[in-house]
Amino acid sequence: MADVQDRGQFQYTWLRGHATARTALIVQFAMLGKPFAELLMPGVSQQMELGFWPGANPQRAYPLARQGDVRSLSGPLPGACAIEPFLTSVAESLARQPWQERFLAVLAQVTPHYDTSAGVWHVHDAEGVALPLTPGDHWLLLAISGGQPVDLAGEWDGCQLRPLGMLSDGVYHPLGEAD
Repeated sequence: MADVQDRGQFQYTWLRGHATARTALIVQFAMLGKPFAELLMPGVSQQMELGFWPGANPQRAYPLARQGDVRSLSGPLPGACAIEPFLTSVAESLARQPWQERFLAVLAQVTPHYDTSAGVWHVHDAEGVALPLTPGDHWLLLAISGGQPVDLAGEWDGCQLRPLGMLSDGVYHPLGEAD
């Protein structure tokens, strides 16, 4: 996610470790017209060594070294879980760092749904647990999923989930602010 403020721009990139399932947030800043220092593409996998800024719940990271080739994601999203275990991990993170505002949600086999009577989008897992999506048109999410379960990556703010990308039929699809 990139944003522009004043004469600069910043970019947030969420990473999830395949082997560790550890979450990392890389924040980059650049002056307008200048590239970010690191090229981090959504929907790809590459072995990377990260350094983490110290804290009660270290999450913000910076790349130290990259190894191997960049590959497209094709299998399940790394660290994907159902909604209840995700919410439990959020509670554990907040116990360590109560001021944390954003959380990477990597959810396995969730189904998008639009409630026409309330005009609200949400995703639900096989257990029937649901999370509301940010306001917006998420028709692309529904169209690509075909109403079937998919692996979904998003950013949880404690109230709503903002979809960032999804894996459907072995293909990763980046999703914008409002699909």
